[in-house]
Amino acid sequence: MSAVSHFRGHLFADLRGSTAFTERAGNAAGANLVRRFRQLVRDEVATHEGAEVKTEGDAIYVVFPSASTAVMCGLAIVDRAAAVASAEPDVPMDVGVGIHAGEAVEVPEGGYIGTAVNLAARVCSVAQAGEVLVTGTVRGIVRASIPVEFVARGKRRLKGIAEPVELYRVVAPGTVVPKVRWWSRWRMVAAVTAGLVVLLAVGLGVLLLGTPRAPSETPTPAPPAAVQPRIGPLEIGQYVLDSFQPRFGFDVVDPGWSFVNETSSAANLLYTPEPGGTLDIGRISTVYSNPCISGGESLLVVNTSQDLLEALRAQEFIHLSDPTPIFVGDRTGLIIDASIDSSVLAACGGLGGVAVFPIGGTDLMVEPGQVFRIHALDVGDSNVSFVAASDAGPDAAVTVIDSFFGLVRRLVDTVDI
Repeated sequence: MSAVSHFRGHLFADLRGSTAFTERAGNAAGANLVRRFRQLVRDEVATHEGAEVKTEGDAIYVVFPSASTAVMCGLAIVDRAAAVASAEPDVPMDVGVGIHAGEAVEVPEGGYIGTAVNLAARVCSVAQAGEVLVTGTVRGIVRASIPVEFVARGKRRLKGIAEPVELYRVVAPGTVVPKVRWWSRWRMVAAVTAGLVVLLAVGLGVLLLGTPRAPSETPTPAPPAAVQPRIGPLEIGQYVLDSFQPRFGFDVVDPGWSFVNETSSAANLLYTPEPGGTLDIGRISTVYSNPCISGGESLLVVNTSQDLLEALRAQEFIHLSDPTPIFVGDRTGLIIDASIDSSVLAACGGLGGVAVFPIGGTDLMVEPGQVFRIHALDVGDSNVSFVAASDAGPDAAVTVIDSFFGLVRRLVDTVDI
C-alpha cells in the first residue's frame, strides 16, 4: 500500500545566536533562553491550530492545515520574540522563520517526509533574525486570503534544492522595510565627472580674473569610490560593507555575483551562473561536535584560523584536505577544504544537510559528500571567514567545483579589512 501525501503548511523557526549567548552567559542561562523560545513558539502554534513535529536544539518544525495559518503564526512568533528582546535587551530572542507549503508523506512514528519539508527547512536557514521568509508558492496561495504584504527577496539557490527558489519576506500591512541606498558604478563615475567639471569651471573663472596660479597639470580622474551593495545582482566594481564588523571592502571582478544580505556579523553572496554556489561571510567561533544536534554541542572556542583547523580535525565525521596558507593584503590565514562523511545522515536518522558550525548567527548546512571551502583570515585575535559551497552535487566533476572555488578566490583576494 502506497503512502498517502497530505498538503500542509510547513514552518521552521530557529533561535539565532544561542550558542554564542551560552558561551558568554553560561549553560544555565543558555538552557533557559532555549526553554523560553520553545514555549513562545508553542504558545503561538496552539493559537494558530498547528502541530509541533520535531524539536532539535534551538529549532522547531511545525505543520499547519493551511499555508495562511502558517504565515500568520510565523508573524506572531517574530512579533512576540521582538517584544521580549525589546523588554529585556540582555535576552537575545532573535528568531528567524521559514515557510513552504506542499505535499508530504506522514510517517507512522510521527512527522512528515518530503521535498516540501526540506525546502521549508532551507528557507528558514537563510531567513534573518526577525524575518518571516516564504517561497513564491506560499505567496501565490495566501496573498488574497490574509492581510499581509510581501517584499521580494529575489531568487536564491538553496543547498540541496535543484532549482533557484523565489523568496519573499512577509510583513504586516504598512510596514516599511529599509532599503539600502545604491549608487551604481556608472552613476558614481558621472558624479565624479560632474565634480571635475565644476572644479575646472572655478579654475577658469579664477584665470579670467587674473589671479596668479601654478602651471596647470592635466587632472587625473579619480577611480570610482567603493559603494554599499544593494540586494540583487552586482555590477563589476568596488564595494564596501559598512554594517559588517570589522568594516571591509571587496571588488567584484566577475559577472554573476548577487548580494543577498548584510548584518553586523554576517554577509551573504550568491553566484547564479552554473554550477552556482553560495559565499557566507562571518566569524567562526566554534565547531559542532555532534552532527545530529544542530547547535546542541560544540567544541572549544575558536579564535584563529589555526584554532578552526584543529577543531575541524577533531571531528571524525569531517574529512579535510591539507590546508594551504593564504595571504590577502596584510592578513594571513588558511584555506581549508572539507566535506561531511556520507554516513552521517543515516546515523542521525535526519533529513537534509548537517550543521557544521554557526557563522553570522546562522548554521552552515552542508550535504554529506558536498565539498565546502573555508578562507579563514586572521583579524586581531579572531577570524573573518569566507565559506564557499558549490551547488554542484557530490558526484560533479572536480573541475566544475574548482571553477566555482576559483571565482570565490578571485573575490577574496581583493578583500581589504
